[in-house]
Amino acid sequence: MQNVPNTPRYPSTGLSWLPTNARPTKVRPQEEINPDVMQRPDMRRRLADRDIAGVFRLLQRYSMYQRAIAARTGQSQSEVSEIIAGRRQVVSYDLLLRIAEGLEVPRGWMGLAFDAGTAQLAEQRGGNS
Repeated sequence: MQNVPNTPRYPSTGLSWLPTNARPTKVRPQEEINPDVMQRPDMRRRLADRDIAGVFRLLQRYSMYQRAIAARTGQSQSEVSEIIAGRRQVVSYDLLLRIAEGLEVPRGWMGLAFDAGTAQLAEQRGGNS
């Protein structure tokens, strides 16, 4: 490799810097959950219906990696992928609790506990059933 004048070098390797026309790096999606996303009516509806695939899809839409969802919910990335694709259903109470805790949502939003928010939702859906 010929030495090009005024080309900066990496100190330890002697390699040239990347050219200015190099591809830009991909913006890393956020790993923190935006609280506004969790308050969206479509998100709240999916949580109330325990539509975990829909919840995960919405999180992905708002720039959260499957890997980050998995880390928060105590699952593997492949499990999250299977849930999103509809190949796996989430019915285990323990897993639903882990998801609620990992996503930092009150258990009542998913019908896992009765609280003021759950009472309000029950009233909106038609009373005491």
